[in-house]
Amino acid sequence: MTTPVESPEPQQPQWGPPPGCTPPPVDGYPATGWAPGPPKFSNGLGTTAIILGSISTFIAFLPGLFWIAWILGPLALVFGVIGYRNVRKGLADNKSSSLGGAVLGGVSMALAVVGLIVTVTMVKDAVHRDKEGRTTAVADEPSYVPDAPRTMPTFKELRNPVAVKFGESHTYDDGVTITVAAPTEYTPGKRVIGLEKGDRAFRVNITITNGSTDALNLDFAQPHAKDANGTDIYDILDTKAERKPFRGQLGPGEQAQGQYAFPVSADAAKMFQFSLNTGVFYRDAEWAGPLA
Repeated sequence: MTTPVESPEPQQPQWGPPPGCTPPPVDGYPATGWAPGPPKFSNGLGTTAIILGSISTFIAFLPGLFWIAWILGPLALVFGVIGYRNVRKGLADNKSSSLGGAVLGGVSMALAVVGLIVTVTMVKDAVHRDKEGRTTAVADEPSYVPDAPRTMPTFKELRNPVAVKFGESHTYDDGVTITVAAPTEYTPGKRVIGLEKGDRAFRVNITITNGSTDALNLDFAQPHAKDANGTDIYDILDTKAERKPFRGQLGPGEQAQGQYAFPVSADAAKMFQFSLNTGVFYRDAEWAGPLA
C-alpha cells in the first residue's frame, strides 16, 4: 500500500522592492533615504555674454574693425542682462559673468562709436587735402610738399589729481569742470534692476561745465563707484531714482547735470568712492567720503 505524498503548497509571490531599496513616496508621504540632487544652473547666457563682450572690446581697438564690435557689443549686453535676470530668479549662479559681459558690451559699443568718428574724420581730412592739392596744382607749378607729421591727441590732465571731498570740483587743464554732490540715500521703487536684498540705495548728482573752447561729447561720461570694501558697484535701473545719464554734445560755456543711483551693501555703507571722466582722453577725476 503506497503512502500518499503531500504536494508542497504553492508559494505566494513576494511583492515589494528588492532588499536595500527604498520605495518611492506614496500618497504624498515622503520615503526616507531618498535625497534630491543638487540644482542645475543654466549659465550659458552669462558665459556667452562675457565671451562676446571680451571679443568685441578687443576688436574695437583694431583699426577698421570697429563695426564688428558694434554687432557683438549689443549681443553681449542683451545676453548679460538676461543672464543677470536668470541669476535673480535662481536659474543661474554666474552673476559676475553676466554683469561683466553686459558692461564689456556697452564699453565695446562706445569704442565702436569712437572708431567710427575717427574713421570719418580721417576720410574727411584725406578728401579735403586731396581737393587742396588739386587746386594748388592748377594755380602753381607742381611741387611736392610733405605733410606735417600728425600728432596723437594728448590726455587732458587734472589740476588737482588727488581725490577730493563730495561737493568739491575737479577742473581739467582745458577748463572742463566736474562737480559731484554728496550721495543721498533714498527708498527704491518696487521694480529695480541691480539692487540685492538688504542693500541701501544712494543717488549721486553730477554737474559738468564745459569751460573749454571745443564741444564736449557727453556720451563717454560714464561713472564708476566703489564701496567701503573697495568692491566695484554699478548703477541700478530704478524709475524712482530719476536716473539722468549724460547724452549728446555740450558746447563751450554750457552746463549739463546727470543723476545716477548705486546699491551699497549694509556692511559696506560707510565710505563711498566715485570717479568720472568726460571723454577718452580725459583722466579720471575722483571723489571720496563717508555715507550718511
